[in-house]
Order: sequence, then C-alpha cells, then structure tokens
Amino acid sequence: MKMVKTGHYDKSLHDKEFKVYLRYSDHSRPCWYFNKRVDTKDIFLNTVKVFGSNNINIILDNSSKETYNWLKERVGSESKIIETSAGNAGSFITAMLNAMDNMEDDSIVYFLEDDYIHKPNSSDVILEGLSHFDYVTLLDSFYKYTDRDPDSKLKSYIK
Repeated sequence: MKMVKTGHYDKSLHDKEFKVYLRYSDHSRPCWYFNKRVDTKDIFLNTVKVFGSNNINIILDNSSKETYNWLKERVGSESKIIETSAGNAGSFITAMLNAMDNMEDDSIVYFLEDDYIHKPNSSDVILEGLSHFDYVTLLDSFYKYTDRDPDSKLKSYIK
C-alpha cells in the first residue's frame, strides 16, 4: 500500500466545479458534537460558512414553507432548493439524479446529510483525498470503533 503524504495534493482540483448536495428535513434530529447538542439550523449555517452559500444545493425533504423560506434567505443565487417528500433514501436518489443531470462529468459532488459539522478546511480535505482516491467521505464517528450492540459479536468496524 502506498502511503500518502498529508498536505500534498493536486491543487488544480480547486478549479473544478464543487457542489454540496445537502439533504435537509424538518424531521431531522439535532446531533452531538463534543458533548454539545447542536441544532440542525446551526449545522446548516456551519455548512454555508465552510462551503459557501453559492455552492450548496438543498434537497428539502418533508419540510414546511417556513423552513424553505429560512433556507432560501441563507443560500446564494446559484443554489437550488429542490422540494421532495421522498424520505431519506428517496431524497438521496433525487440529489444524485439532479447532480448527474446538471453538473459536468469532472465536477466534484459532496452528498451530505443535515447532521454533519465541518471544520473550516473540510473542502481542502476532500480535494486532497480526491487527488489520491476516487471516493472520499468525511464521516468519522465513534460508533465505528466501539460496540453498537452489546449482544453483537462484532466489536468494532475498524480494527
């Protein structure tokens, strides 16, 4: 296995179109971040701050007109809000089909749920990973390393 040096990547990836497809729902729950409960609206504002308001397309799933208006006020003119009531898996399919129909083949697409909190350099981490691999995820959670079900024989997903 080839070891990858952190911080060394193809900087030309910054020139490619980069869009976030975010699933947002009134039915989502707040998440916990370092023992602090974080509301989905605060998570959304973090996403806008990290990735830029014009780089986010929202799949608004099972949500109110008030939520639509709140989101619309916070995204840029190049962003889309696509309303659906397809549920979790159906809204992902909606996002995927929309990205395939509206983006160039070499564009970078980041599919995102509304319970991820990002550090300021998250887009650079994605681009660095994509310069070495075809697929990157920023999901790293404690449940991958610990028992989720005390009765399970599986002790962790990563050893």
